[in-house]
Amino acid sequence: MRTCADCTPAFLAFYDAAGHVRTAEQLTIGQRAHASHLRFSQEARRRGTSIFAGLSPYFAYSVLYDADRQSVGLKPRAPAPGGPSAISPDS
Repeated sequence: MRTCADCTPAFLAFYDAAGHVRTAEQLTIGQRAHASHLRFSQEARRRGTSIFAGLSPYFAYSVLYDADRQSVGLKPRAPAPGGPSAISPDS
């Protein structure tokens, strides 16, 4: 398991099933008020790398769950001063 140093600026990208970036979140690691602790983990029971971003994506997006389609949608929220924010992949 690896963690990022506090106060590190970061981007967390969200991809579609085809591997294209759909949106990204701009955040600063280690801000307790924004629950922006970030860690990476590789586990034998999972294929690939897992990213644990805590609650930080919920500050930048309204997270919409569709159980029937087994999918998640992200709707950008208005940015809060100094907080995580959604950015367009074209930015």
